[in-house]
Order: sequence, then C-alpha cells, then structure tokens
Amino acid sequence: MPRPIPRILLNVLMGGALVRLLTLGAHSLWLDEGATWSWATLPTWKDTLFAEANHPPVWWLVTRGWVSVFGDSESALRAPAALLGILLIWLAYRLGLRLLDPSEHPRRGGFDFAGDPGRRRRAALWFAGFVAASTYFVEYAQEARMYALLMVEAVGLSLLYLRWLDKGDRLSLIGYALLAALALHTQYFALWPIAAHGAHALFLFARTRGSKDAVAPWPFLGAIAVAGALFLPWFLWMLTAYEGISTGDPFDPFSRLAY
Repeated sequence: MPRPIPRILLNVLMGGALVRLLTLGAHSLWLDEGATWSWATLPTWKDTLFAEANHPPVWWLVTRGWVSVFGDSESALRAPAALLGILLIWLAYRLGLRLLDPSEHPRRGGFDFAGDPGRRRRAALWFAGFVAASTYFVEYAQEARMYALLMVEAVGLSLLYLRWLDKGDRLSLIGYALLAALALHTQYFALWPIAAHGAHALFLFARTRGSKDAVAPWPFLGAIAVAGALFLPWFLWMLTAYEGISTGDPFDPFSRLAY
C-alpha cells in the first residue's frame, strides 16, 4: 500500500507554490525573456522551431502553445516556469527518498547503507524544503526561460537512472532515452547530467565487476546513445547556424559550451 504523503510535505509544496506565484508579473520582461516572447510569437510554428540555434527549440514551442491559450502578459509568460518550479519540489522529495530511505534504495549500486528510516525520510523532507525556499530555484521558477524545465528534466533523469539500477527494466531505459532527448532539445547543458549518469554507470561496473550484484552498464549506455541519435538532426543544424552572442558572426559552439 502506498505510503501517505506527509502533511509537512503538503505545507512545503504550498509554501513553495506561494513564493513562486507571488509577484510573478510584477516586473517587466528582461532581455532574455524578451527573446522568449519574440520567438514564441513568430508568424508560424516553423519559424518558432528554427528561431535560433544558440538554444534548442523546446521552450519556444512550449511557450508558443501556452501564450496561444493564456496570452502573453509577463505573468502568463512566466507561469509555465513557475508550475515547473513547484513540480521540482515534489521531484526533489522523491529523489531524496530514493537516495536516503532504506526502503526505496535501488537494489544495485551500493546504496544500502544503514540508518534510521524515519530520520532519513525526514532528511528527504529537509531537501524538498531547501528546494522550495532556495532563492536560486525560486528565481528560475519566475523567469520565462527554459532553466526550470531543464532542472525538472535533470531530476527526472536521475530518478529514471535510479529506477533502472533498482529494476534493470526496459521501460526505465526507454523513458530515460526519450527524456534525455527532450532535455537536450531544451538546453544544451542537459549534456552534463546525462554524462554524469553514464560515468556513474561505468564506475559501478568497475567497482562491482565479478560480484553477484555486478552492474552491466551497456543497456544504459545504449539508452544514452539513442537519445544522442534523436538529438543528432538538431545538432547538425546547430553546427551550421550557431551565431555569436552579440555580433551575429559565425561562432564556435564547442568553445561556448566548454565555457
């Protein structure tokens, strides 16, 4: 039977929602948010899709669909990020439980460390509370940019990776491949959590090789490869269309990403 949601978590979610939704439209759009509005309100969906190569297109498309229903005021443009910021609090709690609660540890990967289950569940609540109150997370939940979605995707990818370590099932791998492809089309920095998960899978393989609980990373690395293949068409277009931030001259995207 599923464990009931702790009442304090509901309070944390409501508090997090309050600070994200208050004054959402109090300030005018700043420069980058103005770009979001510009790309989301172009004449056609194709124009929005290929508005720029410096950022992938998912957020422009999400915003275009949103403003077509709710309008393009400051608060309307920022509302999707605010809702994602609230979702992030819940996902952070779930990630905390996965890593800290002995009853939810992945069966593989060496997460079975001893400890008081009640205390560790409380630690997961503290983690969710930190995400709810952090000015860093609140700021990105009140900005009409793609970073709130990227954070949700990054935590979601971590949960799917831990689910795969627990179950070793194909559904987790399919979900990871699709979400990783979506994340790469959301922001190029999605590369870093995906690379971190792959590196961790290889680390576990080296550490557990020869034991009865050995973790073979090849299926998981295959899911990452599928995500990369789905991202390849956009990546090839990006190489030809990436521009300098200010001048509009051709710019090396690899140097920018490394920076």
